[in-house]
Amino acid sequence: MPHPSLDNTPPLVLIVDDELFMRELLGETLREGGFRTKTVASGKEALAFVAETTPDLILLDLIMPEMDGFATCAALRQLPQSRHTPIMAVTGADDTISIHHAFDVGVTDFVTKQIKGELLVYRILYMLRSSSTLQELIRSEERLTIYREAMECLPIGVTMTDAEGRITYMNPAEAEMHGFNRDELLHRSAGSLGPGRLRKKILPSEMEELGVWSRESTNLRKNGDEFPVQLSSICVRNGQGDALGMVTVCEDITERKEAEKQIEHLAFYDTLTGLPNRWMFQDRLNQAIALAERDQSRFALFFLDLDRFKDINDTLGHQHGDKLLEAVAQRLQETMRKADTFARLGGDEFTLILTGLEGHTGAAMAARRLLELFDAPFIIEGRPVRSSASVGVAIYPDDGTCVDDLLRNADTAMYHAKGHGGRSYRFFSREMHEEIVEKISLEGELRRALEKEEFELYYQPQFDLANGQLVGCEALVRWQHPERGLIMPGEFIPLLEETGLILPLGDWVLKTACQQAKEWLDAGFASCRMAVNISSAQFRKAGFLDELDAVLSVTGLPPSLLELELTESLVMERSDKSRELLAGIRERGIQLSIDDFGTGYSSLSYLKNFPIQRIKIDRSFITDVVHSQDDAAIVEAIILMARSLGLKVIAEGVETVDQIDFLRHRQCEEVQGYYFSKPLQADALFRLVLPSGRLAAVQNIAISS
Repeated sequence: MPHPSLDNTPPLVLIVDDELFMRELLGETLREGGFRTKTVASGKEALAFVAETTPDLILLDLIMPEMDGFATCAALRQLPQSRHTPIMAVTGADDTISIHHAFDVGVTDFVTKQIKGELLVYRILYMLRSSSTLQELIRSEERLTIYREAMECLPIGVTMTDAEGRITYMNPAEAEMHGFNRDELLHRSAGSLGPGRLRKKILPSEMEELGVWSRESTNLRKNGDEFPVQLSSICVRNGQGDALGMVTVCEDITERKEAEKQIEHLAFYDTLTGLPNRWMFQDRLNQAIALAERDQSRFALFFLDLDRFKDINDTLGHQHGDKLLEAVAQRLQETMRKADTFARLGGDEFTLILTGLEGHTGAAMAARRLLELFDAPFIIEGRPVRSSASVGVAIYPDDGTCVDDLLRNADTAMYHAKGHGGRSYRFFSREMHEEIVEKISLEGELRRALEKEEFELYYQPQFDLANGQLVGCEALVRWQHPERGLIMPGEFIPLLEETGLILPLGDWVLKTACQQAKEWLDAGFASCRMAVNISSAQFRKAGFLDELDAVLSVTGLPPSLLELELTESLVMERSDKSRELLAGIRERGIQLSIDDFGTGYSSLSYLKNFPIQRIKIDRSFITDVVHSQDDAAIVEAIILMARSLGLKVIAEGVETVDQIDFLRHRQCEEVQGYYFSKPLQADALFRLVLPSGRLAAVQNIAISS
């Protein structure tokens, strides 16, 4: 059925044909299709009818005597009431010239007299629908003229873009805001209004999800100055849902941002000292907790209170007291790291969040430094004023895992310090006591373990990825505890380093690993180097080179089969001294590698300046290298960088065939990981390796490559 008109009456079709048969046939067909019809036999009759009544569509025979359809159509198009009325030409002629002539004089569509009735009905329905759309378009253009005039007067910017993001309209306010004339911006990409770092093309499909996309951003003036803006964008679509472009409203919010900064400063910073206030501090403390939870790290919260501040206020006055608080804040700020958060909670109470600490020892050193800042007098209005402080320390997560617990416990510890005469610091006692007892106990067990030789070495093999040949092993220490069984190094190495016991253990590891390497050499593993991790304490110990000479001499291991693995941070500490030590190691023919590469400095400069032969890609990048574009890019960059410097690359933590394929295609030379073998005792590894020096799994991989 046809679509009804606005008054719910069927559309009226005027049939113009000189043949009675065709008029009757077409009339009956259209009436059956639900249309109203009016038939006339000539062009003149058609013009007369249209002058009185405007039909919804005209069905016009082109071949008629006297006034043919071409002339009739041309005349109809001159009448205001039929200028846009759809005209469908009906004729027996199907030659191209007639068709072109018909369209030239204003015919909307063209059908032959042989067309089936049902098809004709649907053609007319389509034309009526198109006519309705045209009428709506005309009305839309009239409304658009009104809207355009309104937008021209708006004080905020309005920009319209096409589906490709090119500017098709911009009101004067928008152009003036950016310092341009409108003509300079038309047909340019709307992205050019913003700085390059923020340019991102939004696809129409993305706009469907956003609806009205409101956001704050930064735009660019003609002179290059950036300024903050509030943007609201919406995708404009046609009736079929196709994206036509985008309308964006832009407001310069420079003044608003400046006001917000002032309000924020008043809300989150102490007006006297300029330090973060309680609200800002609590937010920073929440952030520190979240980061520490994510990274499984620790940080210290210090609660500092001035001793006898009330006496200073009472004797010198509140103005002097405020000046002292300002001086204290300035002195503390000057000595703190930028990463640390120092705040004034109120009165003479200050707090400090200190990250990157290694346990209580680092926190104690920081607390002592805080107290030492009060050794020199403060000069207040030309006169020296002496003051001291009491400091309480709480450690996350030992002494609390939320803001309230940490603040309360640090405050409690501060009052304990103040209760012991002030000018001192105290740790929160309950958890600290338990931890100290546990650490003392563990330290005693470690000392006994060294005496009773409870430590043993496991070895994880390393292979040439090209041919599957065993090229080395990494020596890894384990603690065979008499009661707890096998303990991994992560549980005891930190305490060994803190207590200095890492030195005797490191000496034992180095000597034992070299002895084992010599045994394997004698057994036929001619090219199997032994990789030994060296701690910072060992590397910095006086006489380290002499110790290396002694170990190699006693064990008989060729220096070329010993490789020392050093961390990036160890090498970069006191780089001049490190360079001298590394040069001495290389002069002896010992190989050097950087362990966990990519997690520290990862600098080309130190790789160029230090005599390194090999870098080991940290397992954290290998784990997701097949699925993470970021990890893949980092690994590929490391391999390319190493190759350009003539260094070999070994990847650790390899566990899957996909990882192996990725590394082989990037020409990574060597690998180790659980795919090939977990760390094994020396005898077990010897039995596992084929006489050819290959594991079966690696041999298969080498063959398949």
